[in-house]
Amino acid sequence: MRFAVADAFDLHAVTGRFDAAFVGFLWSHLERPRLPALLDQLNVRLAPGSPVIAVDNRYVPGSSTRSAARTSTATPFRFASSTTAPHHEIRKNFPDERELRDTLAGLARPVADVHVELLDYFWLLKYQTLA
Repeated sequence: MRFAVADAFDLHAVTGRFDAAFVGFLWSHLERPRLPALLDQLNVRLAPGSPVIAVDNRYVPGSSTRSAARTSTATPFRFASSTTAPHHEIRKNFPDERELRDTLAGLARPVADVHVELLDYFWLLKYQTLA
C-alpha cells in the first residue's frame, strides 16, 4: 500500500497510478468552474474503475455560516473571523445532490451509479473512474 500527499492542482508531480482516492473537505472551498478539471486530473492518476470518495459540509440553518456574497463565478463566500483576522472571506459552496451529480458528468462511470448520501451535517459521495 502506498499513500501520497500532493497539491490537488499539480497531480502531475505524483508518480505512478493509484487504485483509490479520498477528497475530504476540499470540494466546498473550490470555485465551481474548477471542479471538473481538478477531478479529471485526479482521475488520470487513478486506474480505471477506481473508487473515489468525497465528503464535505452541508448547509445547516442555525449551524452553518450563511454565504455572504457571490463572485462572478457564482461561488459563494462566507465571512469568518478570528483573533488574528477579524474579517476575511472563505469560499464555501454547499452543493446539493443534483450539483454533485452534474459535476461528475463525463468523469464517472454511469452517473446513475454515483452514490450520494446526505447526512445531517455532511454529504458523502462515491463514484468510480471511467474505464
